[in-house]
Amino acid sequence: MRIGTYKPEWGGIKQEDIVEAINSGKILIPQIEVLPTDVIANPDNPPELEIRFDMVPNHVVDIADCSKPLPVNWALRFIHNQLFKHFEFPSRFCPGAFHSTIVRKAEFRSDDLRRNYFEQCRVAIEKWHEAGPQPLNNGWDVDGSALENPPEHTSGLWLFTDRENITHSFLPNFLPPYDTPEKRQVIADFLKEEWDEKALCWKDIGFREREVAAEAIRKAEARTRAEKLRRDMGVSEVAATDADTKEEEKKPEGEDFIEQYALVPLAALKDRTPSTKVVIKTFQEFIGDVKGAHNEATEELSLLFRELDL
Repeated sequence: MRIGTYKPEWGGIKQEDIVEAINSGKILIPQIEVLPTDVIANPDNPPELEIRFDMVPNHVVDIADCSKPLPVNWALRFIHNQLFKHFEFPSRFCPGAFHSTIVRKAEFRSDDLRRNYFEQCRVAIEKWHEAGPQPLNNGWDVDGSALENPPEHTSGLWLFTDRENITHSFLPNFLPPYDTPEKRQVIADFLKEEWDEKALCWKDIGFREREVAAEAIRKAEARTRAEKLRRDMGVSEVAATDADTKEEEKKPEGEDFIEQYALVPLAALKDRTPSTKVVIKTFQEFIGDVKGAHNEATEELSLLFRELDL
């Protein structure tokens, strides 16, 4: 969780209020042990390279069978959700939770070197998985020195003033094992929701996966409709020479446009011949003029042209 500022008048929260709340035990801190789930290049251009620590599998925790293992990296989401539910102030935010940026503005000399880099990352992650989840703190203090008489579990929370300065360390107070019905219920209660950082609201666990699945279904349905339209377009053809002669003519409207310009053979579309480009340009201008106000055929043709990336 990013605090933003310790000044309440600027929308922040006092440092002592955070320290007091955590020291009071209101925030349950488990022994945090993590496994990297992936190394990715984010959508930026040039991209940042990120190590992901996602919760896997991302579904409701089973409280009926306490012998089942908890999801990988559950402790990170468990902490994140508690902090976001307990601390509410305007400057609070968390851009892209559960990752660590390792390189900014990453550019590769070639595609082969890029593939080789990510292959080495994959191998490193596999080795970490063979070793199992690892604690983030093996017994050192905020200044990097070893703790005197450290307890068995030391991988808790840190409070940073900035990237270079750690001011406080908070040891785990919600200790393993996590195999009792009582502890499983507490964990399940905090993991049943996810914070949507774009919508700025809580949603049921797994909402991102459901959105991805829904988008995949939408695209599959769009491809099916486009394929049907492609087959229909193969029934009737407009000669390329005819399209050439129409370049300077006034654009037709409505159904006449559909009849005269829509039934371009698929082969011509894929080849993108000069005459076809005239038809494409005319069609795109027409769609822009009517803004989807015409019939279903117009919408289907618009979909087809998007599917063909024309």
